[in-house]
Amino acid sequence: MDAVGQRLVIGDVGQFLYEELDLLDATADPGVIPTDGRGIAGANFGWPWLEGDSPYDVCAGLQPASVAPVAVFDRSALVSASLVSAGAYRSSTPDTTRWPVEYHGNLFFSEYYGGSLTRLVPQGAGWVIAPAVPGQPGSKTWGTGFQRISDWRVGPDGSLWYTRQYASSFRNTGSIGRIAWRGGAVADVPPSATVGRAFVLSSRPAPARAGATIAFDLDASESSASPLRLYDVRGRLVRTVAVPAGSGGHFEVRWDGAGDDGRPVPSGLYWARIEHGGRTATCRIALLR
Repeated sequence: MDAVGQRLVIGDVGQFLYEELDLLDATADPGVIPTDGRGIAGANFGWPWLEGDSPYDVCAGLQPASVAPVAVFDRSALVSASLVSAGAYRSSTPDTTRWPVEYHGNLFFSEYYGGSLTRLVPQGAGWVIAPAVPGQPGSKTWGTGFQRISDWRVGPDGSLWYTRQYASSFRNTGSIGRIAWRGGAVADVPPSATVGRAFVLSSRPAPARAGATIAFDLDASESSASPLRLYDVRGRLVRTVAVPAGSGGHFEVRWDGAGDDGRPVPSGLYWARIEHGGRTATCRIALLR
């Protein structure tokens, strides 16, 4: 997930030759096509007509319009392969353990069996493998040794944390580790990269059953916040909730688990989104009935 960029960063496992990384804008207006490789709600990423960006097999029917992956990983030389998305790197911590600003917004993915870690940077309307940096093990590989990593997440210290399921096929050998910055102090992140740094949403309980309480803080010196909007995983707006206008402070809004039509929405993953002072914040809500 890239909460700042409003994108889902999806690791899509291939069949025989290619794995792929896709981007999905979960909250975009379905009538507006993003220009940075993202799909929008209802996007088709090509399967089974395409594996990665290459034709896969003869498939009945006409191939529908599809969104190309932002990265393709060649797995043809590997016995087994599985691409794992590490999402987008975003950190707002003032601690110098955070990574340098040039990494903010970069996309990362690892390969489960081989253990390679790849870094992508934006270029034009797409994404490319980042230029090598000192200490990098290969021109296209940002890191190695990340076999059997199932999950990645940026921690509160600005490091990229990961979960290793096991080591050498033995039970009870899983571990949690992190990739931390050790190059000394780093420059402050410019405002364009700190969207949401001091403006965040949170929800409770997790998971929610009869609805959720969504909390946020508003700055009285800035313009009023937009309504709080809730979307389902397909990007469809399900509920709009008014928020206090013209005043700052801490606020909590109760969502009763119903849509704008008053009917309860089904179990699933939902996203809450709010805009305030030129910034956007989101949080996800897992709703279980």
